[in-house]
Amino acid sequence: MKPSTLALTISVGLFACASEEPAPDDSGICEIGKCDTLPFADQLKGREDPISKFLRGLHDSKVIDDKGVFHGSKAGAIAPTDDPQFYGKLLDGLATVQGCNKNATIAYALADDLISGNSDQIYPRLISTVCSDTEAVTNAFVATLGEVAPDIDVNRLEFFAWDPTAQKYSFYATEDLGDGNLQIEVDPARCSKCHTTPLATDPVGMPRLPIMNELTKPWTHWAAGEGGVSESFLVPASLEGMPTWEKYKKTIGAASRLEKAIRDANALKITPARGKQLFRPAKLPEVMGLIRPLFCDEQVNYATELATGEIATDVFVSGGTKGAFRAIQSTWPYAWFNNDNVSLPPTADAAQRVFMVPVRGVADQTFEAQLTSALSPAHVLALRALDYKKPVFSDARCQLWKDALEKFADAPPALTGRNRDAIKVVFEEIMKLGGMSTRNLAAGKFIALDDATPAKLEALKKAVAAGTVPTTCGAGGFCEVDAAGFGGLLETYVSGITRNQTLTERDRRVCKVHEEVPAAGDHQQHQESGPFISNDPSFIRLDGANPSGISTIPASCQ
Repeated sequence: MKPSTLALTISVGLFACASEEPAPDDSGICEIGKCDTLPFADQLKGREDPISKFLRGLHDSKVIDDKGVFHGSKAGAIAPTDDPQFYGKLLDGLATVQGCNKNATIAYALADDLISGNSDQIYPRLISTVCSDTEAVTNAFVATLGEVAPDIDVNRLEFFAWDPTAQKYSFYATEDLGDGNLQIEVDPARCSKCHTTPLATDPVGMPRLPIMNELTKPWTHWAAGEGGVSESFLVPASLEGMPTWEKYKKTIGAASRLEKAIRDANALKITPARGKQLFRPAKLPEVMGLIRPLFCDEQVNYATELATGEIATDVFVSGGTKGAFRAIQSTWPYAWFNNDNVSLPPTADAAQRVFMVPVRGVADQTFEAQLTSALSPAHVLALRALDYKKPVFSDARCQLWKDALEKFADAPPALTGRNRDAIKVVFEEIMKLGGMSTRNLAAGKFIALDDATPAKLEALKKAVAAGTVPTTCGAGGFCEVDAAGFGGLLETYVSGITRNQTLTERDRRVCKVHEEVPAAGDHQQHQESGPFISNDPSFIRLDGANPSGISTIPASCQ
């Protein structure tokens, strides 16, 4: 199997919500899930995002009453006056309050079985952005979540917008009350249930993220746009000619544009805002939240193989690894480092292509780069090298963080200075508590372990304690390496992997998405247990011959 130079093939579904620290008492912003008991004006108090500004205007105009109900019968004077639907008025209003070109509104179409809950019924959703010709495109996202209907339902929505003062996205939703009336919900509890950290991982300090599950080419389940070839995307013939669908179909853009907006939202908004915590006085909960994406997967994307056999290198090498290598030196001789894709032997059998395999999320990778001011590349690679044949969903890596969180509750490490100063202290304490070595990190050396089976982990811990970790990886699967040594191990692994091995690992990851787990930390406020990934995507593949779709969830997951 040889790497290819074509573009990345990651994949990504758009909305995810997560818990975060309550707003300070003097902020005036009501807490998540606790706004609905307040008069509507108080629900919006302290919010400065463009959605809140638009809704505040509707409340001032008596179109939204004190209970947060939008009255369609009173909205005739709200632009556009020829559109009675709240959805159209919201998009127009978001452009207006930001001073944007109203012709720069773009809708993106995602079609799968998540709305219908039935693999025999594929149905689309629309995700819209305004100000799409400026950097303000990352300020607001609006998604339809309506039920299956003769025409696309734009009355049930989830939408969020960036608050430059609070430095976070505020989330909103609507419920259809009938007769053109909608209940407007501000930071609803149901949004907080779709936490971005997996259910079994404490979301302490986690901001809410915009997520597009099928993030890059072929943008599985998304309309690829004019001239593009859409993967597993289908619009029911029954929607053709329906007035609402036909209206917004004209504005549907290429999924590649939404990919850029999502990447920019993470890089230009979420990551810098989260990174500001690094400069606060050191507090253990904040440090544990900041360091968590190194150990645990906070958010995942999904990659799909192209018909040519090309698939993202991130499927085999944990996302972020290249960045750590690049921080050491700009060039390396490894094919996995120099190519974004890997080529599997092409197959004409679509059922044998790797479809919707979880990979490390862009949010985790983007924020990890922010931590390089506090940690050396060797610190980052020490984790990427641990259980490196599981680049995502490594129980061994994440358990280090979970065990430390529990132990720190009784015996916290002494922290001084800022969170930035404490990151390295906490990192090394976590590793030591887990029986891992940090003694040669300053010299750029760390331990690589291919597959963290219980037996190999136990042998590694014994070798670390005895000071007998080998410098050459043999049957034990572990050894002490520097970056060059680890790069060589990855090169051997990636160049030798087969399609069958890739499909087996894909099935492991997909089963992990659906694994029933107990809720951890703040997740327990919403549920006791549930699927590992709350915002799981559709795993339905369309082959062109079967419009109802084919489930690709492995039977072994049951």
